[in-house]
Amino acid sequence: MAKLASSTPHLVSTLSSSLTSSTASPSEINSALSCFTSYLLSGQFSHTELTTLYPLLLRHLSNSETTIAACTAVEEIVERSSGVSSSGGAVRFIGRAKADELVRGWATSEWVRGIIGAAVDEGEADDEALAVMKLLCAISEHLITFLFAEPPKASAVPVLTFTSPEVRELFVLLLAITSFPGHTGEAYNINEMAGGVWMAMQEESMDAGLVFGEGEGREGRRGREADWEFVRTVFSALADGLRQRSQWPSFEVVSERPKGSYIAASQGRC
Repeated sequence: MAKLASSTPHLVSTLSSSLTSSTASPSEINSALSCFTSYLLSGQFSHTELTTLYPLLLRHLSNSETTIAACTAVEEIVERSSGVSSSGGAVRFIGRAKADELVRGWATSEWVRGIIGAAVDEGEADDEALAVMKLLCAISEHLITFLFAEPPKASAVPVLTFTSPEVRELFVLLLAITSFPGHTGEAYNINEMAGGVWMAMQEESMDAGLVFGEGEGREGRRGREADWEFVRTVFSALADGLRQRSQWPSFEVVSERPKGSYIAASQGRC
């Protein structure tokens, strides 16, 4: 570990060169991204190193040749920031401003919408689409707390809120993931990817008083009618999607499966 720590400054320089080089091959960039993730997991990067390297990772998120490694690296940073993952080293690096930037600049970009839209249309997600979905869900779960919190009074760029178009686009993508079609184990695993987002949103909604019904505990809706309408609409759409996914596959689908596979599918869905 001492040797790793002593080599960190040189590593940061080497990674920066590889990640910014216009002549580096996809193989070199992917190696640099994997190396970054390994050092991050070993607790060797502080906020100082991340401040240098993090912006360099973002440019590789929307490149099909480097998407998987880049998404893995950024996902680990996001999960360390949300408390989902922590094994030493830098934590809490992604604050509200950076989370907003990820949503505006990547999560709701035309490229991401195209990747997820194509996977939904085909009913099949390759490794690239899975990596994109996982990072999208990690960003969204981290963003939930910020959406329910009071926005900062002074901000050079307006922060995202429930009424922001980007937030609406983000939740459309999340609902598409939760309602991903198909009756394979992989399809059901995709359906569960956003589970942490919905649980976090439920908890925050209850704490804020943005829940159905009348009476005590619903005071949070006063003055936040627009937020309540968004939350209500999202949970209504989520319920519809879950009802659709809970239906038993058609006879045509089940009859084409090997004996016993429909039992495994039903267990996975339960």
